[in-house]
Amino acid sequence: MGQQYLVKEVNENLQTITVIRKDMDYYTKTMKEINVSNIKEEERIVYSDNHCSLCKGALTVTRHIWGYKVMKDDQVLEIHNEEFPSTSINTKG
Repeated sequence: MGQQYLVKEVNENLQTITVIRKDMDYYTKTMKEINVSNIKEEERIVYSDNHCSLCKGALTVTRHIWGYKVMKDDQVLEIHNEEFPSTSINTKG
């Protein structure tokens, strides 16, 4: 596991989060959905057996977080349902 930080303050008006470095005996895991859309195929390679192909192109990835779990030793201690705004990025894949 990487370094751990404890959230001390969330300021939605300033869009800032204040954290401090602290070792904890638990961690959090987001509950999220990731969607890929607006796929614009630019290139396709069909393999000789025609059972699969590889495509390359532009796409949009959207992530929506609806909460998080408090975890310890891979066991769920708590569930927090909180809505966060979706974020999207346009990329190539």
